[in-house]
Order: sequence, then C-alpha cells, then structure tokens
Amino acid sequence: RSINPSKEEIAILSQITKAPIDEFKEFLEEDERPRLEIQKYLQLIFRTPFIEDGEVITVPVSVFVYGNCVVTVEKQRTGALDYIEGLVKQGRRRFLFKKSPITFLIYFVDKVNDEFFAKIDSIADTVDLFREKKSLDKEMMEKVYSLSVTLAFFNRSLMANIEVLNHLRKAYFRLFTPKDKEQFEELYFDALQILDTEKVQRE
Repeated sequence: RSINPSKEEIAILSQITKAPIDEFKEFLEEDERPRLEIQKYLQLIFRTPFIEDGEVITVPVSVFVYGNCVVTVEKQRTGALDYIEGLVKQGRRRFLFKKSPITFLIYFVDKVNDEFFAKIDSIADTVDLFREKKSLDKEMMEKVYSLSVTLAFFNRSLMANIEVLNHLRKAYFRLFTPKDKEQFEELYFDALQILDTEKVQRE
C-alpha cells in the first residue's frame, strides 16, 4: 500500500509492477476517471467515497497486479483500504495474500461497493429525519442541498466504476479464473443495484 508516493518510491513501484513511471505520475497529478488497463500488468483505477472537510466526495484508487504482487496507490488514505489493512493487522483475511492476487482485487472492489451503499443508506436515514419535520429551516435546506450534491458525485463515480466492471468481467488476463469472472459479474450487478438505489434517493 502506497500513499502519495515520492519520486523515489514511484521508481521502486514501477520496477515491482512493470508499469511505466508515467502511469503513477498521471494518477497522482490528475483526478483520473475509473479505467482498466491490461498489459503485462493489470491496472484498475476505481473511485471510492472519501470524507473531506466534513463533505463526502469520491477519490480514485489505483490497483496494480503483476505476477503474485499487488500494489495499491492512493493520494490520501481511503476507507476501503483502511478496512482491509485493519483486518490483516488483526490476523484476519490473510487468505487475501495466500491465494491469487485477483482475490485481493475482488475483495477491494466489493469493499468499495459496500462503502458506496453504506454512505447512500446513511443519506437515506438523514432524509427520513427531514421528512418527519413539518418545515425545514435554512440549515436543514443547506444540508439537503449538500446531500444532493454528494449523490450527484456518487452518480458520476458509480457510472464510471460500472463501466470499468463491465470491461473487467469481459476482459482476458492470464491470472483470471472462471470463478474470478463469475465474481466480477456479481460485483458488476451489485454496482448496478447501488446505482439504482442512488437514483431513487436522489429523486
């Protein structure tokens, strides 16, 4: 796991993953959209919820797979990888590193989907509280507007993530097994359901 790596660290990561240094620089310097790149290595860029100054936005995470190695790159610490790191430190989920690196990739995507669903569910609870009020004051109206902006961010990010998952479930990579492809398929449909939930809540 690498967070905002230095030039020296990027050079080492490039050697480990066989990915060009420019791939790391572009990720760190730009607000990249989700995408899938398959060369000798696999690179997945996926957006995940992130809390910044009390506001929920989405940020990209880059996952590289080469051989038996998995490298994740973030500009700042994200919830999905914090969760996985915490479990591993507790001695749980060690299977993620004993099986194929694709096992980690699948687990990571699943956790990102969970993050989106949890945040949308939390917004739904807040809106339900507002519905119980007979009238909304200025502060509540501002909160409703803020939630609608958050859901708009989620909509764009989820649609981009889904596009990547659609490519992933159809892609060929030498480490993919039939079981992996089935799980990518499930993650794709999970993300579609989350998008539907987001749309209903936004309306």
